[in-house]
Amino acid sequence: MANELAKSLCGFYADVGIIQQGAKSNYGQFADLPTVLSTVLPALAKHNLIQSQTFEPGPEGTTILVTTLMHVSGESIVSRLPLITNRNSNAMFALGGAITYFRRYTLLSILGLSADVEADLEDYQEPVDPAPKTTKSEKVISDPPIKTQPLETSKGPNGEPSERDKVIDSIKKLPNEQAQAVINAFKKQFKISGATVANQITLKDHALFIQQFIKANSK
Repeated sequence: MANELAKSLCGFYADVGIIQQGAKSNYGQFADLPTVLSTVLPALAKHNLIQSQTFEPGPEGTTILVTTLMHVSGESIVSRLPLITNRNSNAMFALGGAITYFRRYTLLSILGLSADVEADLEDYQEPVDPAPKTTKSEKVISDPPIKTQPLETSKGPNGEPSERDKVIDSIKKLPNEQAQAVINAFKKQFKISGATVANQITLKDHALFIQQFIKANSK
């Protein structure tokens, strides 16, 4: 770096104010381009420094952003950066957004400044949903395999209870609090409304869910 430019930069760093991070994005707060310019331009002028950002054509129709930091003596630093745009959006809108974005970053870079929150990649990951809390009376059980065959409702040859009767009896034998917990869980699992539940127990997957729920909450 040339002597006069280096000396002026030293004075610039002593006088440049704090760049306020007043704009917000998905990743936190940052200083937008107008804020950066309004902060650095007075300090640059005080120390005989000028910044310039222009464009020149690049290969294959690209645009190059040319950022120049000049001293009144004629000494300068030049940075060239190709603009990257989103080709899937409106061409002019994408170009305008890229110009604003890269002007801010290249100006900060050539001045050796930072105006964004430092963060690790982990800070940008989506938060993991916490595991659902369970109460003592209701343990989480995995969804039973689907068995949509109907339960047998006919009694045995000697009057033995049917499959459906056995399921209902297994609920009736429980203490009132546990029986109500089974009923509530059954209604929630199979999206059943209404006070009467017994006549809704008709399928083998109903029986399996009730059996697993009673077993899980009897320990």
